[in-house]
Amino acid sequence: MLLSQPFPTTSNPAAPEPSSLLAPAIRQPPLPTNTGWLNFILKEGSAPEYIHPYLVQCKDGALSISYPSRVVDANFIYQAFVPDLTIRSNSLDGGKHVVSSFDDLSVTVEFPGGMVVPLVRGCPYITLIFDEAASLQLSTIHAVIEVSTFESSTKHKVTFNNGQTWLIYSSDAVNISSNLVVNQDFKGVVRVALLTGNEATEEVLDSFSSAYPLQGHADISCPFEIKYKWKKGGWGELLMLSLPLHRELMSYPSPDNVQTAVTYRSMDGDMHAVIGDSWTLNEIPICVGWYSTKGLTDQCCRDIIASALKNDVAALTKITTDSSYFMGRQ
Repeated sequence: MLLSQPFPTTSNPAAPEPSSLLAPAIRQPPLPTNTGWLNFILKEGSAPEYIHPYLVQCKDGALSISYPSRVVDANFIYQAFVPDLTIRSNSLDGGKHVVSSFDDLSVTVEFPGGMVVPLVRGCPYITLIFDEAASLQLSTIHAVIEVSTFESSTKHKVTFNNGQTWLIYSSDAVNISSNLVVNQDFKGVVRVALLTGNEATEEVLDSFSSAYPLQGHADISCPFEIKYKWKKGGWGELLMLSLPLHRELMSYPSPDNVQTAVTYRSMDGDMHAVIGDSWTLNEIPICVGWYSTKGLTDQCCRDIIASALKNDVAALTKITTDSSYFMGRQ
């Protein structure tokens, strides 16, 4: 039945006006309230967000990338953010990023200076797109040990004193000095990936550096089946990272497409690279049922349950918090 009028609205103290860090085109209801990138728009939007396998921070008009270490305690485990590599496209600190679009598996963030970053969950590279010539500035919290240049200056290998080695690919030649200074404007695509293995790992990352994901969609319309599909740019085949559960359920592509040479750790298990811009995961159906030895035929039992529910309702208190997180608990 069609409704003659929309649902009534109500004031919610835990849901303020949409963040100014959302682009106007998407600053309208329904708004996402529990996405994997909400830290990019809450408050100043500077809290890091985990986009497997990297922690990513958007702050002062710059993008900082961290391959996080784990801090383990008897009561908790979390990933420590360290700005291993920071990239910006404007000459001065400051300015704000804007979330311009999002979908099931990705969020696109735009930065001052024309730098557009499609952050796609499970991508071994961070991709930065410059549609117009702009400054490219690189920095790190670590000491730079070495910067090596390869292949007509479209690939650079940067080694830090913390033992990390990062690969920087560019669609056009770019000159990066030994202290990460770029003395030229750049137009095109830059991709950054942490080298977590040996020469075999580097060869795979080299081979698939030209195709990059822009968006991602999860199709759950078929029972017991999930299909992931990524929209890509560039050329060549796409390389994405899979979790153990993905590989256990994956029926397409074939196991031959799994590149175990490219492995990243994550909070959800080791991630291995998979070649292909679409995956199909098939679950084994499990019969779920309910069985009660006695049932609830006796009116006495029904009265007890009804009384307990009434007590629950009576225990409810007025919501006083303005925190969207703790409001859910209240």
